[in-house]
Amino acid sequence: MKKLQPFFFFLFVSSFLLIGHACTKEKKENSSSLIQKKLAPSTAETESTFYFDIPPTIDNSKKISSLLELKEMISLDLGGDLIGAISDVFLIHDRLVVVDKEVSHSVYLCDKNGKRIKKIGNKGEGPSEYSKISDVKINNYKNSIDLWDSESFKIISYSFDGDFISENRIEAFASNIAPMGKDKYMFFQAGESDPDLFFDIISINLKENKVISKYFPRNQEEERIGYLPPCRLAQNGTENRFFYAKPYDNTIFAFENGLIKDKYVFDFKNRKIPKSELDFKKFQSINDFYSILFDKKYFSNISNVLENKKFLLFNVTNGEKFVHLVFNKKDQKTILFANPLDDIFASALFFKPLFLDENELLIAIDPLIFEELIVIKTKNGKETKEEILSNWKKDMPAAYQLYNQSSQVSNPVLAILKLKI
Repeated sequence: MKKLQPFFFFLFVSSFLLIGHACTKEKKENSSSLIQKKLAPSTAETESTFYFDIPPTIDNSKKISSLLELKEMISLDLGGDLIGAISDVFLIHDRLVVVDKEVSHSVYLCDKNGKRIKKIGNKGEGPSEYSKISDVKINNYKNSIDLWDSESFKIISYSFDGDFISENRIEAFASNIAPMGKDKYMFFQAGESDPDLFFDIISINLKENKVISKYFPRNQEEERIGYLPPCRLAQNGTENRFFYAKPYDNTIFAFENGLIKDKYVFDFKNRKIPKSELDFKKFQSINDFYSILFDKKYFSNISNVLENKKFLLFNVTNGEKFVHLVFNKKDQKTILFANPLDDIFASALFFKPLFLDENELLIAIDPLIFEELIVIKTKNGKETKEEILSNWKKDMPAAYQLYNQSSQVSNPVLAILKLKI
């Protein structure tokens, strides 16, 4: 199995969760000036926009792992295939869709126990084959699993049984996609493209090969010093709702039912980046800009957004560190956690989570995380492995239990965790 290369960078920058107070207000009459136009009128009932009041201090002592209960661990039986870190996991009815972009370069359809049913598609250059798995989304408009291949510029659709349906070629530079209808897709722009399409998101009708709408113009000066990508088009579980946030804005936008709206807005107070600091002409490199963010601990880069009727989960940078937030929408409370090397689930929980119901989450986690954490913590000589495991058992019983159960497993595992809040 491939060693989990990106984990430590993510671990060090994605470890803190924020407590805040929130209040729900009515949606403002004026839409954001960043939005050029709506996709189409929506007949769905529009939810109120949530406005969060973010406090100025962060408590670094709490652990999200202490509020998690391990319900079940699912070991993947992929017919002998070894995979790297799980890139995406989806639950369709009683089946799992597991995506590995790095090692096997494959998409697997598994039963609810993790046993392989079939491999979806094949890598290659022929019809129905992909050169690269850039993104996978669940398309409920046509009951398909959609794979975006950014090297061959095509979307390949498979049935929920893993059978090939169709493929559509489209000349779009995009890292990920979001289905907004049977033939309509949002493309997240992450590479160079036509100047007329210099936007974070474009909407395209595949049948007509026609651009329908453009959203969020990109900054030429920011591109010059080094592009900092915004939150990708994150799918809310397998629903047809996708979240997006600009790097330096305080708003999470939701695309759903042909409508874009500002779903969550945050008051960062003196931690919000002032417009004067966003004059990229004065910077020679992106590192010059980062130094200001780190020094003044500005909030930026909202990402990894997930919600259900009860909870909102996301992370946001606070200077050089990531802050993780869990907001209980029903009782208007927010909970804070922190300390990456002492909180095993601080990264894993917010990397590729999936809500199963109001209080249960499905996460993908690599067993190597545990051993690598132990190596890091024992290098300073302050703790032995036995002391570390003893602390895990006392403070994070779910993590300790998962460590024991996954110690003999070669592939990453799926864990069902209950939020005890």
